[in-house]
Amino acid sequence: MGFSLFPKTVKFEEMFLEQISMALAAANLLDEMCQQSSGFEERCEKINAFERRGDKVSREISTQLDQTFITPIDREDIHEINKAQENVLDLIKAIGIRIGLYHFAPIPESAKLLTHNLRVMVEEVAKMLDKLGHEKNVEDNLTVIREYKKKTDKVLLETITEMYEPRDVDNRELLNIMRWSRIYDRLERAIYRTYHLASVIQGVFLKNA
Repeated sequence: MGFSLFPKTVKFEEMFLEQISMALAAANLLDEMCQQSSGFEERCEKINAFERRGDKVSREISTQLDQTFITPIDREDIHEINKAQENVLDLIKAIGIRIGLYHFAPIPESAKLLTHNLRVMVEEVAKMLDKLGHEKNVEDNLTVIREYKKKTDKVLLETITEMYEPRDVDNRELLNIMRWSRIYDRLERAIYRTYHLASVIQGVFLKNA
């Protein structure tokens, strides 16, 4: 029999799902942008729109939390899930803006892999949130997230090592390295925040098992 975390009078579950749907939509657009190396401006505008909608949901969660005396789960968990989801969406927006601004073409294979892995991780987090209040087991989702987190760590290490390998570069290549280093930094942070979000959600399940 499933356990109920969210009374009908509190809509945190619904808001979390709406919030993660914005992050997932943005992650899908970012992945498409990199895989196809096209549609930069249009997809950036859509990502920005999802970020604005996600920000609105985040503020609503904070408002509801302030106005709710007894919460269905620990207040700090609600706050942390909200903050982590907001951070993930903000970072996806930052990555998309930079790729769109620079109009990179073609996109490096490492960036394609990282944006794909980020999308998969956000998908699994969405599945975890969808299970809140209905199921008890999220280990299958965590296994996928850990696997992709491990893959991203390897790709990032190899990419950064290659990027800063001593060699003679002209001004254009140096500028390209500087630009991509900022993008990879935000990709790493987005992946870390997604992993952190999954860990917080796992903690909620463990507390309510």
